[in-house]
Amino acid sequence: MMGAYLAQSKIELLRTFRNRKSIFFTLLMPIIFYFIMSQNGAEKMGGVEWKAYFLISMTAYGLMGSSIFNLSLRLVQERTQGWSHQLKVTPLPPIVYFIAKVSVQLLVNLGQIVVMFLVGHFVNNVELTAGQWVGAGFWLLIGSLPFLAIGTLFGTMNKIETAQIINQIVTLGLSFLGGIFYPIELFPEWLRKFGEWTPSYLMASEPRNILGNQPIDWGNVVILAVYFLLFTGLASYILKKKEVYS
Repeated sequence: MMGAYLAQSKIELLRTFRNRKSIFFTLLMPIIFYFIMSQNGAEKMGGVEWKAYFLISMTAYGLMGSSIFNLSLRLVQERTQGWSHQLKVTPLPPIVYFIAKVSVQLLVNLGQIVVMFLVGHFVNNVELTAGQWVGAGFWLLIGSLPFLAIGTLFGTMNKIETAQIINQIVTLGLSFLGGIFYPIELFPEWLRKFGEWTPSYLMASEPRNILGNQPIDWGNVVILAVYFLLFTGLASYILKKKEVYS
């Protein structure tokens, strides 16, 4: 079992790094946006230095895009091409196939966090304590789990073109509503209250609390877990339905 998992994980990792378009949109674009928006002259937002505040925002944005796009498009492509059906006649258990995909994407997410933090520190002079770097990075990684679940859910679609469109709408929508592109502190009150329930806001808000030396709201962990279970459950239900009628 472990050998099959490692072999499949190696394949998934190689495929990820061969996709140059994905690397550009999920890593280079957030870096470009970060440099553009972090030079707007603002000093602090929510008690956090602006260049550190927006570093969290763009790291979260990259994780959202990577988690949703990479996982969903690959699942749709492999299912529509018949690859997932061929796996049923191989010794590779379906659960190992899925765990390998998710764990490799988590590894990619960790790499994105490290790269963004290095850029923020060495290029934009973001100064944090070791505990703040580690705490913010860990929370961002945990916060990306619901987006992996969303990617799995969108991976149940029948056409890759449809998945691409829905991915873009959802990623951009959650980015705006969750205060990723524009600080949620500046939203109208009714919109801010709505945005504070989005998984994008929850992923980015706690790292900002860590940077501002504010206490963690552990209730947000519960909400993120609910999102993860909800989207994972929906994806599992839809896939089982498709197997029944396929």
